Amino acid sequence: MALPGLIPVKDFFDPPTRAAAKISPDGTRMAFLAPSENRLNVWIQSLEPGSGEPRRVTADGTRSILHFEWTDDPRWLIYLQDTNGDENWHIHRVDLDDPDVPTVDLTPFPGAMALPVRDVKRGRTTVMINNRDITLLDVFELDVATGELTLIAKNPGNVNGWLTSDSGEVFATALSPDGDLELSRWDGDTETLRPIVRFDGSDYPVGIHPMVLTPDGTGVWLGSNRGTDRTRLVRVDL
Repeated sequence: MALPGLIPVKDFFDPPTRAAAKISPDGTRMAFLAPSENRLNVWIQSLEPGSGEPRRVTADGTRSILHFEWTDDPRWLIYLQDTNGDENWHIHRVDLDDPDVPTVDLTPFPGAMALPVRDVKRGRTTVMINNRDITLLDVFELDVATGELTLIAKNPGNVNGWLTSDSGEVFATALSPDGDLELSRWDGDTETLRPIVRFDGSDYPVGIHPMVLTPDGTGVWLGSNRGTDRTRLVRVDL
């Protein structure tokens, strides 16, 4: 019996033909990743019959784009990209209504990293940025259309993750002095954290995963090892 043919090593490292397809909020277009000059970029395809070929909307020839999101306004699309592989991700905006307008860096802080905290709703989202102190991620509200950034929570020094709700509440995970992980509510008036629940830090050496606010904002779904040697999905009442 003949052996199957060898797979060239190059095939394991070539970018995919298409990946990460996502339909726009209004259901009229699809965005996906596809190579351009051997780097993954974002392409747009109309879902109308006979609409023609896809259109490339980003032009990064240095490093592949790996993460992008539609906003709730189908005019805007945002994506993450770093600078020459330094992994200091910035949030960039693409104007799909005007192909001639260059992409805009919405978090233009050299050497800083920015990461979205939640989906874009009503044109706004919350992002974590370490532009004040490279070791601390603060929380800002970002207006996608204008690029305006508003500080809403300043990291007191021990926060390693943030969550925000539709109603504007901010929650944080932080290490306690004993090395345990605390889920806390951010009090904007006093700029302090109010603990909600604590977990044994030895059970969570790389943090709690997953951790997601419930749709109604009254609880958090998270992976818990409490009382067991397995991770279970539990709900914490906020």
